[in-house]
Amino acid sequence: MIERTHLNIAQTVGVLDVKPTELKEQIKSHLISERAGKWLLIFDNADGMNMRLLAGDATLALQNFLPQSEQGHILFNTRNTEIAVELLLSNIIPIPE
Repeated sequence: MIERTHLNIAQTVGVLDVKPTELKEQIKSHLISERAGKWLLIFDNADGMNMRLLAGDATLALQNFLPQSEQGHILFNTRNTEIAVELLLSNIIPIPE
């Protein structure tokens, strides 16, 4: 699922002819560049097992993968407070049900 999402993002932003092993880094490089313009990356329903695998020990690896740019923002949407704390550590906005 995540790999398919990377391919969709790559096609949308014009990152083509890249080896699968370089895809994440090329997407990150594109989103960091000024030519990307303003962007929003949404991890919707980040409650699943995939996010749990990314949390904890792999949090640093995830943070290294995520692009950091003044032009872009990243939003994780989850109902699981534990995952939110493990992934983000700050800027958590609880929304009442």
